[in-house]
Amino acid sequence: MELSLAYHLALVACRSDNGSRHQINELVRSVYMAYNLQRMGSGDIPFECYEHAEAALKDTAAVAAKSGKWIFSEQDAPVIERLLSLHDKQLAEAPLRRVVAAERQLRQFLAGAGASPLVRPKLD
Repeated sequence: MELSLAYHLALVACRSDNGSRHQINELVRSVYMAYNLQRMGSGDIPFECYEHAEAALKDTAAVAAKSGKWIFSEQDAPVIERLLSLHDKQLAEAPLRRVVAAERQLRQFLAGAGASPLVRPKLD
């Protein structure tokens, strides 16, 4: 519950003029956690939503690097909201072992220099 609240507060801050790097990082965590949990069987949001969210987060960081303002565009916020809604449901319903495993995957990704977990494999 506390984690979900932190994610939602981060989104509210980043929809207004009160966002920060910390709040964007919280939203990055929520997107990747939702993706990891969906890969484990909790959720069925189209992959394109995750790609859109990741691009929105990167765009927000790029704009902030130039302007100092950590704010989402209005067209990007709904996809983050959709993923947060899914993640709320995942946190309420998924077995704790899956949440722990998803967190472990997230930590491994964040500790490395590898590509995003959202990169689709190339088809030959």
